[in-house]
Amino acid sequence: MVGTSTKPLRELIKRVSSDQYGDPDAMISAERLRVPGAGLEPARLSAAAFKAAVSADSTTRALAATVSGVPAGTHDQIADVRVGAAPTKGRTLTSTAPAERRIVGTATRPAQRETAAPPPPRRSVAAILRPYSRDLWCGLLFLGLAWWVTHGLWPDPHTRVLALNQDDQALYEWFLGYDTRVLFGDFHLVTDRLNAPDGVNLLTNTSVIALGALLAPITLVFGAPVTFALIVAGNLAGTALAWYLLYTRALGFRRTAAAVGGGVCGFAPAMVSQSNSHLHMTAQGLVPLIVWCVIWLARAADPDRPGNAAWVYRLVSAAVALALLVSVQLFVGEEVLFLTA
Repeated sequence: MVGTSTKPLRELIKRVSSDQYGDPDAMISAERLRVPGAGLEPARLSAAAFKAAVSADSTTRALAATVSGVPAGTHDQIADVRVGAAPTKGRTLTSTAPAERRIVGTATRPAQRETAAPPPPRRSVAAILRPYSRDLWCGLLFLGLAWWVTHGLWPDPHTRVLALNQDDQALYEWFLGYDTRVLFGDFHLVTDRLNAPDGVNLLTNTSVIALGALLAPITLVFGAPVTFALIVAGNLAGTALAWYLLYTRALGFRRTAAAVGGGVCGFAPAMVSQSNSHLHMTAQGLVPLIVWCVIWLARAADPDRPGNAAWVYRLVSAAVALALLVSVQLFVGEEVLFLTA
């Protein structure tokens, strides 16, 4: 730096602030900057001297930022400040100092707004049922077989009867019609509307109270013959499907083997034979579930298992489920419950 006075630096800063040299690449002439002791020779301000002057005062940063015409602090910018000497009379003075780059502003980007994670996409019904597609196809297969066995009743259940046991069909249709009284608050198990005047005990007869109460709305709307046809077909398909689920879920059989085993249990010759108006004998859909609960109890009562809260929960839930299933089966058919025990 030429001279020791700081006056030339102050005048230089004033020149910059007056926007007389708005172009950052402009050559700043030092012709009028007369340093004491320098005579008539123009003072030559080096780039290093200007850098020191700019960094000495914090206010000069804002002034340097105005060289490019952009306010300081708004975005990252680099101003090229080239300091040289303007030509003078009889002599040309040029600066050999390389151009220096200085960051005059620091980015102040706003903080990104935190957005909540998007909710998981809703799964369609097809996506939910896809893991159970094979089970559904197996259930449809059993329904198709049950329809084929009972297809003679479906064209007109009100005018068609079973050729081998018409009397029992009429009795079961009467029971199904009487079971609709449950919807109106009649829970009497003894009635005098059959075998009058002595009456009968419904539990000592094959009245299938549970099935009749469950399908009471269908009986009221479409009639007892339609409900009878539904139960005949449903007992076959329901029993086969229940055994299939027991084999796959509780015993770990392959689906093909489980389907064959369920089909044999649901459409065995004895089941087809008892479908001739013996609804209480073919209603075996709860039997595999009862067996399932017994297996569940046996596994939960294993002494090698730790007696923690999960173990107690499984044990109690299996016992409660078993009690409910046995109670329902009692009102479906006592004979099947006896044979199961």
